[in-house]
Amino acid sequence: MTENNIIIALGAAGMLGGEVARVAPPGVKLVWADRGEMDITDIRATRAFINDCGARGIINCSAYTAVDAAETDRAAAYAINACGARNLAIACREIGARLLHLSTDFVFDGSAREPYAEYDIPNPRGVYAESKLAGEIEIQTIGGDWQIVRTQWLYGQNGKHFVAAIAKLARERERLTVVGDQHGCPTCTWDLAPLLWRLLLEAPGGIYHASGGGACTWHEFAAEIATLAGSSARVDPITTQEWNRIKPSTAPRPAYSVLSKDRLKRTIGYQFPHWRDSLRAFFERGDLDRSRA
Repeated sequence: MTENNIIIALGAAGMLGGEVARVAPPGVKLVWADRGEMDITDIRATRAFINDCGARGIINCSAYTAVDAAETDRAAAYAINACGARNLAIACREIGARLLHLSTDFVFDGSAREPYAEYDIPNPRGVYAESKLAGEIEIQTIGGDWQIVRTQWLYGQNGKHFVAAIAKLARERERLTVVGDQHGCPTCTWDLAPLLWRLLLEAPGGIYHASGGGACTWHEFAAEIATLAGSSARVDPITTQEWNRIKPSTAPRPAYSVLSKDRLKRTIGYQFPHWRDSLRAFFERGDLDRSRA
């Protein structure tokens, strides 16, 4: 990518996109874009914007992420997650730009008992998950120079996320109940965003899994958040079945969606910090206070 340093970051107003923009490497000419600048559901607008910029690469952090709402808003989820991904892939292929597209652990059904590798066969459950896999398929079918990065359980400075929500509740209540039978990898945008730049600029194409080190349940994650927030609130586990009785409109979640990061180690030698270390650093930096804005 030495001959052209123009990179478009989509979703720059979001939690991950904002962090990606903040840590852009020296020498990169970053073009921020959100829906107001480029509507990825519109193929003409997408082509025009990318052609006008003459971009060498695109990091697509934009997505429809309202997992529960997607169950009754299928058209909107597919418009952004599937059609939007397709339009970006077409526009990038036409000018020879690399597309780095963010995807999710939700493409797996959660029936595994060991970390999912990039070559494991997806089996999404729920509209959000199906729309994200559809986007992956569109990108791979269209071809060109692409990277798909699956991540999970994100938190960071910007936007709403689990860490800020639990810290607030733990300071307000004496007791919390949190799902204790879903396993994954908490991932801080502070760790993920610099990696995305390395992948875009240095790594071969293909699918990558990128999430925090180690694994835990939502309950274990919440208990650690409460402790770091200085709360004495009791955090009790609840089963997914019990939670679904309380919130019957909840979309399906994978029971086990831990992602294997072996390909990252093999290709660029990167290993994520353990999720507990990243969470502690998040509190120590004061990122939680900034994330409430």
